[in-house]
Amino acid sequence: MDNNSLYTKYRPVKFKDICGQENVSSILKNQVKSHKFSHAYLFSGIRGTGKTTCARIFAKAINCINNVNGEPCYECRSCNSTYEILNIVELDAASNNSVDQIRTLVEELRYSNFVDGYKVYILDEVHMLSISAFNALLKSLEEPPSNVVFILSTTEIKKIPKTIISRCQKFEFKNIDNKNIIDRLKYIVESENISIDFESISLISKLADGSMRDAISILERVMLSADNITFEHSRRILGITSSEMIFDIIDNLRLNKLNKILLIISKIFEDSLNIKSFINDFRNVLRDIMFLKINKENLNILIEKNSLNIKNIMAISEILDFDYIYMVLSELNKINDMRNLSDIEYRVYLEMLIVRIVYDGGESLLNKSGFDLQSEVKKSDFNDTANKNIKFDKWNDFLKYLKMNKHMVLYSLLTNGDLKDMSSDSIVFKCNTEGILNRLKKRDTLREIKTNLFDFFGGSIEFELFFSNEVEEDNIQHKLKGYFGDEIEIQNK
Repeated sequence: MDNNSLYTKYRPVKFKDICGQENVSSILKNQVKSHKFSHAYLFSGIRGTGKTTCARIFAKAINCINNVNGEPCYECRSCNSTYEILNIVELDAASNNSVDQIRTLVEELRYSNFVDGYKVYILDEVHMLSISAFNALLKSLEEPPSNVVFILSTTEIKKIPKTIISRCQKFEFKNIDNKNIIDRLKYIVESENISIDFESISLISKLADGSMRDAISILERVMLSADNITFEHSRRILGITSSEMIFDIIDNLRLNKLNKILLIISKIFEDSLNIKSFINDFRNVLRDIMFLKINKENLNILIEKNSLNIKNIMAISEILDFDYIYMVLSELNKINDMRNLSDIEYRVYLEMLIVRIVYDGGESLLNKSGFDLQSEVKKSDFNDTANKNIKFDKWNDFLKYLKMNKHMVLYSLLTNGDLKDMSSDSIVFKCNTEGILNRLKKRDTLREIKTNLFDFFGGSIEFELFFSNEVEEDNIQHKLKGYFGDEIEIQNK
């Protein structure tokens, strides 16, 4: 019986077999062909993208006696030798991270001239080395013996000292796209005579999140659970909620049916499904709805690829208001970004959000400041003076918001002018000088103003500008009170 995992069995042995890293493979192959390669390399990228595999192939290729077009031949004595004979040393820096272990490695370099070919040191997860260990490696990395090559690999390049990075040729291994992962999985299932539908393969590819190793590991988990693998079976085994659940929640949100939504969330737990994955999928569906709401031609940038789900997304985008979609998406994103929470904590946060949306229609979320601009400004029992005071006070609150959030350039520009008028969907602003008007009219500045207005007031607000030399007394009084407080007494003389 073969005990090897699928990932080990189908690990690439040539550069051409490495999926999704064509640029890296091409450069390394050309270096082998021309016999012009560096003494030190640094491979970085997320797990399962081919860093260690590429390092092993490169180590074989530079020692291959008869390499063909930069690829190891796997026929010569060198290619068929074991790692010990071939002088390829592979170390896990996570468990060999002390300065003493690195000093032992450096000591071995003295005897490298007594071996045939190249002595290759592959250091996995090199970011785990201690600072002292990095310092011990530094000199050898800069000037190793002529037949020594270092290949360092890491998933966290930010933790690597710049002095190490500057001494290496750096290659970034990008996340592998869905197409490459799907093609590789299809090749494996055909080779293994596995009966599995395309929807299951697509689901596995999405869950792998750019990692080929994760994709093959998930496939192996699914294939061992049944002979004939369907999408529904894969979804149940992997704890993934169905798209129908998400669309049911959106539909019930629209109809304010709280109990039905809470029952759906309860069913997620009863079926032992992954609540974090559900929140992420819910967010992705809302994101697609938002982009179709903006423009119906945005089909090519949707995350969802299932044609039936896309039809549902298009139908929902016709019904829901943009501000409502944006609000729910923003709040879901906050929950999705939370780390180290238990499943029950994710459930509570999600239920709290749902209750809040259904209970007040999302008004408290759309107006985070607790101020409903439309209702406050239009209340009939306020006279014109009271309405004007509300507008000025709210404008001053907005200026304080800019200052508190470090938008000092905007704050400075907007204090060089006055609020002329404010309604539920527009603000008219009078600039003190023509120079201020010209600066505020710049496209990037206007975009930043509208973004901050949206974040503060919870809705889209038009921002109109004009320049005038006239000075209004009541505006000056409110500006003075905004700077010095309501206690200041203003006397007219």
